[in-house]
Amino acid sequence: MSLNKLTVWMLAATSIAFSSCIDDSFNGGKNEYATLNFSLAANKSISVGTMTRADGDTETIAMADALGVETFTQPEAGNFTIKITDAEGNTKYDGLLSAYSSETTKLPISNDKYKVTATLAGAVGFYGEAETETGAPAYYGETEFSITSDAIIDVEIPVALSNSILKFEYTSSSETEDETDAETNLFQDYFSDCDITVKDAAQNEVAYNEFEERGAFLEVGKQTIAYTLTVAQAQSDASKTITGSVDVTLKANTCHIFKFNVTNVGGVNKLEIVIDDTIETTHDIELGDIDINDDNYIQKDENGNGENA
Repeated sequence: MSLNKLTVWMLAATSIAFSSCIDDSFNGGKNEYATLNFSLAANKSISVGTMTRADGDTETIAMADALGVETFTQPEAGNFTIKITDAEGNTKYDGLLSAYSSETTKLPISNDKYKVTATLAGAVGFYGEAETETGAPAYYGETEFSITSDAIIDVEIPVALSNSILKFEYTSSSETEDETDAETNLFQDYFSDCDITVKDAAQNEVAYNEFEERGAFLEVGKQTIAYTLTVAQAQSDASKTITGSVDVTLKANTCHIFKFNVTNVGGVNKLEIVIDDTIETTHDIELGDIDINDDNYIQKDENGNGENA
């Protein structure tokens, strides 16, 4: 997703970006160095993994909506680590933005380009204020700049989310769906519980329990999504369950949506699992013939055989 680059005064006015100003009184004494003011720019929207328009435009979702929270607060600029390198790749500064000073890090005037990167480490998990909600966004951005005089130079670094957000939806659809059907989510009629565990290669793990709809921050790359669905009408000693796992690859600056959807098409009930329309991965699981109004429903297999649950 391309970022909105905002001017410094716009950043302050909208509280969308971060800024950190440096003492502008230093000029190196010999007019050989510049005074640098660094600022960071980001917006509160990220790419959505479930919508891609034919014209190639990327749909976006607000960070708060992706996380399922009322408000999302951008991290402080001073907590970002910036790294400045010269044209030869030599590191001139590597530390917190809040600790940077043109007085101690003297960058000489040069026709060559300097490069600055900005990073912020994130954390896997749900975002929030509770002790168990330790998820945090990770950011990365970079830009180049030149020092052609000893003037004050403002350098804005565009930063984007470098980890991913994964959320789940539990829906129902029918070819004869009316307003009553829409108000009654068939998924929660068929299943009394839905336990999901997401684990990455580093064994970071997030549990989405009891139809959790909030999004969680996760590392980019391969994730294994394991799910256990408990059938609502099961009357046996051991509740009937549907279990499975799916491997997905999550992308940076993207909200991926994993959807469990109960469908009723042509009188056939099925559980459809869709992982991002753009990935085009769909898993269909036959639910059998279940009368959701009958406590002692009969679940039939694909051959028409069945037993009381």
